[in-house]
Amino acid sequence: MLAIQTPYTLVSQKHFFKDTNLSTRNQAYLAISKEKDAQFYYYVPFAERQAKAILSDPNLYTSMTWRYAGSPCAHYYSNKKVVPLYETKDFEKRLKKPTSTLYLLENGDLKSIDGIKYQLRYQNPEYSVIRY
Repeated sequence: MLAIQTPYTLVSQKHFFKDTNLSTRNQAYLAISKEKDAQFYYYVPFAERQAKAILSDPNLYTSMTWRYAGSPCAHYYSNKKVVPLYETKDFEKRLKKPTSTLYLLENGDLKSIDGIKYQLRYQNPEYSVIRY
């Protein structure tokens, strides 16, 4: 199994993704894959956060609905553990003290961290990867 998996990983990450038109979110995941961290925190986009608030009744979703933060390919492209943050209060709590942690967020959410000195690691028209 290891012999089969290793060549696939090398081919898929070095050759296939280079020539493919990826979404801006997947491009951000690829940028995250180059970071040393074993995981990153994903402040889920507003629409996804809103959907979770609307569908708060457990009868309206399955146990897997919120596991992948609306993006099941996040782990695949980033090769990291993804920790989704659906609640603004959870995101703000994590930002109370700097820990050199990697975060992915929509550019529209950057205004929520005005006044915080963070390191911009990657940015495209829709997403930013920061270290704080």
